[in-house]
Amino acid sequence: MAELRRWAGEARAVDAAKARSRQQWLRRQAAEEATFAGVALDLAEHSATVLLKTTAGRAHRGRLVGVARELAVLRTEGRGVTIIVPWVAVASLRARRDRPTPDPGPRSLPLDLGLADVLSVVAGSRPRILVGFSQAQELVAGELQSVGTDVMTLRVDADPPATVYIRLASVTEVSLLGSG
Repeated sequence: MAELRRWAGEARAVDAAKARSRQQWLRRQAAEEATFAGVALDLAEHSATVLLKTTAGRAHRGRLVGVARELAVLRTEGRGVTIIVPWVAVASLRARRDRPTPDPGPRSLPLDLGLADVLSVVAGSRPRILVGFSQAQELVAGELQSVGTDVMTLRVDADPPATVYIRLASVTEVSLLGSG
């Protein structure tokens, strides 16, 4: 009888080791299939606070409130400004340590939206925006007038007032001023 108990205990230990090994293998496989946007979607679903750094060298802290095929939408801490950042301009996301973060894995994105799609919707209310550019690390503020396939029209305050046409492919971020 003692020998049967010993064999049963050994069998349970082997089964537990196999289960741990399988879980570890599944986590590794999921991590290998992860995408950056999928990780961001997981962080958004967990309401994680992140530090988003852009390729232009700017950093924003807040919660991801939207994740789409081509962009992320961040709501900043403090003033609660909404910032739209194309994925090509995101250098990194750092999740705060005080909250558990999900293991990365394969995800499909529910929103098939690009920067032009989002800005076209927003343009109807003619918001004041701040636009960041990749190469020049320049920021331009003004009133969003319209959005085309690959261009946005911005009315900037100058003397005399001026219209600026911005190539969407050069945009690293768009802050919706007064969106708090």
